[in-house]
Amino acid sequence: MASTQLGTQAIKFDIIMRFNIKHKIKTTLGLGRNPDFMVIGAAKCGTTSLMQYMEKYASNYSPPVVKEPCYFTEYNHLPLNHYRANFNGFNKRITGEGTPDYLYYPLAPKLIKEYNQVTKFVVILRDPVKRAFSQYMFQNYINKSEISDPMSFSKAIRQLDKRFFVDVNTRFYSEYKHFSYIQRGYYYDQLKRWYSYFSPDQFHVMFLEELSDNFSLEMQKLFTFLGLKHNKVPFKQQVYNKSSHAGLPQLQPEDATFLGDVFRESNAMLFELLKKDSIW
Repeated sequence: MASTQLGTQAIKFDIIMRFNIKHKIKTTLGLGRNPDFMVIGAAKCGTTSLMQYMEKYASNYSPPVVKEPCYFTEYNHLPLNHYRANFNGFNKRITGEGTPDYLYYPLAPKLIKEYNQVTKFVVILRDPVKRAFSQYMFQNYINKSEISDPMSFSKAIRQLDKRFFVDVNTRFYSEYKHFSYIQRGYYYDQLKRWYSYFSPDQFHVMFLEELSDNFSLEMQKLFTFLGLKHNKVPFKQQVYNKSSHAGLPQLQPEDATFLGDVFRESNAMLFELLKKDSIW
């Protein structure tokens, strides 16, 4: 068993090393390109699945090397060629990336506006109550994050904004990223901030609930917005990066009620902004 684990680790290390070497060569030679679009969030709303669907169902799509490069949140100190190397510069297919932190991070739209190379943005949202709980479970029980929260979900959500500070120049530090269960659910404020930098018609806003209810129609709308061509493989929903909560703590009714009250005004303003009937 030990030798098998060592063998697997060696393979993963080799893959990482080969990726780093190739990426460094592309960065040095400037062989990448600019993305055509960005899926900017929100986190735990299905961005990973959405990117996988494009790869599976579009005939003119070229996936990025890394789906979530986080360049405009955590790595914008690196040269632009480092970012551009993530996208295939040898074909004319449509390409893009999906970093769900962009919607939430106050500096991201400003930095991307200054970058001035992207004209289309996709936003996918879900009930912020369920999103908040999903983020907590993902980080604390699914073992996919480097941060675990010492607080229970019930206690954490009642701390609101007392656990970290935020201002217009906030760097994307750990507590701000990982403990933002409620803050990430204020979709109205985040979308309004993005609309102050880009025209609303540059955005395609989706809802995870509607994608689940009518997958084919919602994917057709997305493909039309991005200019993607359906490869005729029948649309069939499949959840990627799914977190199983079986046998784990469940969202308690009193916490759902508390969060529903917290998000009520923000949700109402969001649907008014989008000129859409509320679905939460």
